[in-house]
Amino acid sequence: KDVSERAVPENYARLINDILSDKNLRSPLFQSSLSLTGVPGYQIALKTGTTNNYIDAWTFGYTPNLVVGVWAGNNNRYPLQKKGSSILAAVPMWHDFFSQAVDSRPNESFPTPTPQGTTLPILRGELDRENPHNILFYLNRLDDPQYPNWETGVQEWLRTNVLPDISAPTYSYTEGEDIPESIGSGAIKIESVSPKNGDFVSSDTLFQALITSGENIIQIEAYLNDRLIDVVSANLGTVTTYQKLISFYELKNQNKIALKVTDSAGNTEEKELIIYK
Repeated sequence: KDVSERAVPENYARLINDILSDKNLRSPLFQSSLSLTGVPGYQIALKTGTTNNYIDAWTFGYTPNLVVGVWAGNNNRYPLQKKGSSILAAVPMWHDFFSQAVDSRPNESFPTPTPQGTTLPILRGELDRENPHNILFYLNRLDDPQYPNWETGVQEWLRTNVLPDISAPTYSYTEGEDIPESIGSGAIKIESVSPKNGDFVSSDTLFQALITSGENIIQIEAYLNDRLIDVVSANLGTVTTYQKLISFYELKNQNKIALKVTDSAGNTEEKELIIYK
């Protein structure tokens, strides 16, 4: 029998679609894999997931008329290596299939959701600088079983970090616009040689990057988890290889390495990657 019933108000689904199809919201997590989460010219919503111990890696991506899900893992449920997260194991397969399959479908966009107003600062992207907590605190869900886990993570982060000096989101993004992997004039190119984005390391690590520029490179700044660890100021020519040995004991479980390069014309370029231990 062709019988149906409403499972959820349509605006809730539209809000979820709007969030999952926003490339700007995906960019902090996916970093250099961002281009694999979509197909130019199409509005695509995407969600990934990795189960405990890297047993399952999932990617689901969809337009209004095509849904594709990819699972990666061992069929005996033996855990994948630590590199087997959804971003590294499932997203590339999903992209290779979806980018070809979507060509045979109409190019449709998701219906725009009705804007939802709120008086809660946290839901407007504003920080409670006087008394920061996890989002469940502000939703009065202190009895949620996840509350202790989320609150512990927030408080641990606050012990070693400073709240960013913003009170509201500062990005702007136009649908269909590709977000560059690095910022700057484009006159300088930075290519990470080793380690690669997403790599796991188990010892002291030699960070290497190849830098090319149309003008002479005059300064290189290296940052580890937003802390300046090295500055090279010299006439380095238009092509140079930067190297910096990073002690294993300086690393956290997740780490951001960033390079900022300046040339003699005043152009700057930044490149960052995430590594794990």
